[in-house]
Amino acid sequence: MHTAPTPSQDINGTMKRTIAIVAGGDSS
Repeated sequence: MHTAPTPSQDINGTMKRTIAIVAGGDSS
């Protein structure tokens, strides 16, 4: 029961995923 992810959260998640991939930590 929570509101849809805000643009900020979406960007934050995308950045984290990108950083993880760039760092070679794509273990998802």
